[in-house]
Amino acid sequence: LLEFGYTVPHPWKPRFSAFYAFASGDRDPDDGVNQRFERFFGFARPWSADDNIVFENVKVPKLKVEFEPRRGLAFDFGYAWYWLASKRDRFNNL
Repeated sequence: LLEFGYTVPHPWKPRFSAFYAFASGDRDPDDGVNQRFERFFGFARPWSADDNIVFENVKVPKLKVEFEPRRGLAFDFGYAWYWLASKRDRFNNL
C-alpha cells in the first residue's frame, strides 16, 4: 500500500491524495500451489462501498479529494480503478 497527499493551507482544509495498492494473485490456480494474497479477516469497505472488490488479486490506483467546510461537516470523493494482478486467477465477489 502506498499513499501520498497534500493538504492546502485553507480554512476548509482541502486535501488531495493518490493511493496505490497491490495484492498478488495466483499465477496458475490449477497447479495446487496457492500464491494469492488471502484476506483472512476484516471487511472490504476500503476497496469498494458494496464489498464487490476484496483485497486479493487486484491492482488499485485511487484519487481522493477531501474537505471540511465547517467543523463537524466533512466530505470526501474518490475515483478508483481496478485491475487483476494475475489474469489467470479469480476476481473474487464479481
